[in-house]
Amino acid sequence: MSDVANPGTAGGDPLIGTKVGNYKLVRQLGAGGMGVVYAAEHELMGKKAAVKLLLPELSANQEIVGRFFNEAKAATRIQHPGIVDVYDFGYHASGHAYIVMEFLQGEALTSLLKKGLPFARVIDIGWQLSSALGAAHKRGIVHRDVKPDNIFVVPDPATPTGDRVKVLDFGIAKLSSDDNTSMKTRTGTVMGTPVYMSPEQCRGSGEIDHRSDIYAMGCIMYEMACGQPPFVRNGFGELITAHIIEEPDALSTKNPSVPPAYEAIVMKCLEKDPAARFQHTSEIEAALSSVNPDSANVTRIPGLGRAGVSTGRSNRSNRSLPNNTSRAAEAYQVTKTTVAGEVDELAAPAGGSKKKIGIAVGAVVVVAGVAIALLGGGKKEAPAAPAAAAPAPAKAPELETVKLEVTSTPSGASVVRAEDGAFLGRTPFHVSMAKSAKDASFVIRHEGYEDQRVALPLVEDGKSDVTLTAVAKPAAAPEPAAAEKASTKSKSETKAKSGGGGKKKRGWGDLVDF
Repeated sequence: MSDVANPGTAGGDPLIGTKVGNYKLVRQLGAGGMGVVYAAEHELMGKKAAVKLLLPELSANQEIVGRFFNEAKAATRIQHPGIVDVYDFGYHASGHAYIVMEFLQGEALTSLLKKGLPFARVIDIGWQLSSALGAAHKRGIVHRDVKPDNIFVVPDPATPTGDRVKVLDFGIAKLSSDDNTSMKTRTGTVMGTPVYMSPEQCRGSGEIDHRSDIYAMGCIMYEMACGQPPFVRNGFGELITAHIIEEPDALSTKNPSVPPAYEAIVMKCLEKDPAARFQHTSEIEAALSSVNPDSANVTRIPGLGRAGVSTGRSNRSNRSLPNNTSRAAEAYQVTKTTVAGEVDELAAPAGGSKKKIGIAVGAVVVVAGVAIALLGGGKKEAPAAPAAAAPAPAKAPELETVKLEVTSTPSGASVVRAEDGAFLGRTPFHVSMAKSAKDASFVIRHEGYEDQRVALPLVEDGKSDVTLTAVAKPAAAPEPAAAEKASTKSKSETKAKSGGGGKKKRGWGDLVDF
């Protein structure tokens, strides 16, 4: 390990004071097995940034560098306030691959979960996460590693709650473009973090789309409401199998005070079949908007720490972090990477040696194969059923939705949400929203026409056909009467013929040669 990855070694850090592009490395924020994160400052503007450096030996691995740079390309393509800004990426003179990104001051969702979240904040974080991921999905980008470690909450007085959710680490994101920069998923390769992976990811399926992120969102919203994710198991293999074949306990069994409407949203996200989940994050946004955060006194439940896998020990090594650095540096994902066949580094008990828990891709696929066999994929005889099987937990009620349609004359008008001006689409506009006693209010806008507000009740399917009114144009000055025109023309002709009583007056056409 180089001195760069171990800031406590003699001789200090040789990269402090060096430049990455126009940014000067000021101090180290954190370090780990993959690389280092530095606080940096633009030499001319004084703007702060965070610089993420891979170790030189890893910077020589094109596959790892490809995933590393994929984070920069994906984040730059999305351009959404809920996605961390990336300013630059490339290679440092020392051989490190680097990414320059915005400097975040806040707290990772992992830390907030340990304290427990007020229900109003749970809804707001879920809504903002839906919005940010929805922006990525519209750009053809699937994150594939949505988890609390990759969600940072920063102060932002411009938002109603004073918080802004930032999604980080698109390192293993799948880009749907067909160019050479696309990160293609190979069948049988498992990528992601097991606690929050969708069943199709756990199987190593090559068909991963945006609905996999929606499943991960369901895991996070489940954990925010009851302090633990849907599945807590003793090992990674058991955890992967659970995602594939087991139904999660109803959220209300973990926290009975959670409103049924919120539970229904979460359980729909956690459907095994992608076709049974919400198909777009905009549907989750609409459903969460209909849940009243004050409708119930929801119990705040602190998280279980590093939930999901019970190992009897912590899986974060603090030895690589200097005493004067902030734990917030973990949000930049330098203490680990999640790649095919590798899982987080775990710290052994005091006095023991550090052990890396590695899961080879083949081993993971074997676990998935066993799970598929349990589902009836093989011809072997099924094991005998237990004498007294426990009854299956009651499934949360299906979320009732209504279908709304807005058309306009002329068509192609913008449809925006009345309360916050968020753009939703263009007419003819179709949307499914959670059933509610409230109305859905939209503003219909079209250039050259007056805005028109539409309110549709959310108690049943509805349609509104809007005829827009053209903006009135100012009246043009009246044309002179025909007789007046003729009179003016006659006078001009008479004057020209008579010569005006003297020499012919020369006009600009006679003076200037065009």
